[in-house]
Amino acid sequence: MDEFNRFMNVNVTGTMLVTSIASSLMRNQDALPVDSSQPARGVTRGTIVVMGSAAAYIATPEISQYTASKHAVLGLAKNAGKFPPVFVS
Repeated sequence: MDEFNRFMNVNVTGTMLVTSIASSLMRNQDALPVDSSQPARGVTRGTIVVMGSAAAYIATPEISQYTASKHAVLGLAKNAGKFPPVFVS
């Protein structure tokens, strides 16, 4: 359980906290044009890149704690793209 909790804390909790803090800061930034020569492309406040792993898609023997954490990170990243997290107070 110690190893499982370590993977969850580092990979899942760490990703959630960093994404939450970054998205909170980005919401307060001024929006800039994606491409000033093409206004139809809209505006942006930046991009958060979450590093993944093939383990988010493929079960691998003897590393279930890593695989479970990477599945969770994929879920966080997909959800954050639509609904940025606001967990940090």
